[in-house]
Parts: sequence; structure tokens; C-alpha cells
Amino acid sequence: GPLPIELQHFTAYSENGTVQLNWSTASETNCMLYEVERSSDGQHFEVITQLPAHGTTSQTSTYSTIDLQPHIGVNYYRLRSIDYDMGAQLSAIISCTYEAAPAIRKYYALNGAEVVIEDAPSGIYILEVISGSQATRQLYYHSKQ
Repeated sequence: GPLPIELQHFTAYSENGTVQLNWSTASETNCMLYEVERSSDGQHFEVITQLPAHGTTSQTSTYSTIDLQPHIGVNYYRLRSIDYDMGAQLSAIISCTYEAAPAIRKYYALNGAEVVIEDAPSGIYILEVISGSQATRQLYYHSKQ
């Protein structure tokens, strides 16, 4: 029978601490959903998200999703299109290099006001560390030397 999809393009690029994934199809036949798979070695893949497909169409369809937690270094991606009969088709593997942005550190007084820690008196502050799309907060003791 006909293949579930006619893939036009599949791209990945690093942006703002994530990897943006885009693809388009020229046609879809009986296509139920897409699974986006990621690998750090190009051999062992895991599903990172699923998106519903358009079923059967001869119109161009475009899709996009974001990998919020890419591995540092090279990430490999592929699409698995699954039709309503549970048949599947894999795309070619693409890659994207992700380099984590350096962590940003912000300091706040306990009342929530941001402070320049080098100019602050000794005391307890809130330290916020922002890395990629994740942020953590913890108490921090600053000692003015």
C-alpha cells in the first residue's frame, strides 16, 4: 500500500536552551500520529513527544515541536509516523549540536529585590541559577570580606 507520508523536510536547530524541530509533508495517507525520537549516540532512540497527524491529505502539512531537554553535544532525531493500522515509517536521522549556555546567577534579598552580591552586606540571600530552560533557587550565605 501507499506509504503513510511523503516527507518534504525535517530540520533541527539549537535556540534559547532548546532544540527546535520542524518538518513538513507533501501528503499523508491514513497517518494517525508522529513520534519524535532523540538519541545521544545515533543508535538508541527514545520518544520525546507525540503529535497528532492530519490523517489523509494531499495538502502540505507543517509541524513543529521543541526538545526542552536536549543532551549537551550532538543530538540525533528521527520521526516515526504511525498510521491507523499501527504500521510505522521512520524518517532519515538528522542531527543538531547543542551547547548549553553558561549558567546565569542572580541574587535576591529575602524581600525579593535583586541585589549585586559584590556590593551587598554579609547575610542570607536567595541564589537563582538559570541554565537553559531550567531555574533553581536556594538560600545562599554571603560573607562580605
